Amino acid sequence: MIFYIHDNPIACQRARKGKYGFYNPQKKQKEEVIAEVFNQITKGFCYFDKVSVKFRFFMKMPKSWSKKKKSEMIGLPHIKKPDLSNLIKFYEDALNKIMWKDDSNIWEISSKKIYSLNPHTEIELNHIEIL
Repeated sequence: MIFYIHDNPIACQRARKGKYGFYNPQKKQKEEVIAEVFNQITKGFCYFDKVSVKFRFFMKMPKSWSKKKKSEMIGLPHIKKPDLSNLIKFYEDALNKIMWKDDSNIWEISSKKIYSLNPHTEIELNHIEIL
């Protein structure tokens, strides 16, 4: 199953300490991602115990780049911030109890981030039974 999140990929931020203790600055973003995934899930889908996940992050290009440079960069590796590991962590946490019981149930991850004219995130989920 492949799920699409149609917006710029989001990287995980650290919890912040406020006046009344710690809070999650990304709660609203996580809720939006969860809502978008829920809209794609068909009836009868349930989350799995053991999953293999492929994350593909299609990153936006700087506005300052010319059309020629943008066309040359499509599909090439994005090697700037945000870090790939922070991108993965955000979606792992946001989709707990939605696509998998807990992110500890993910036993294999494949990921990449590349330049695209259409920034979005693709999450390919494979349920694999381990004997």
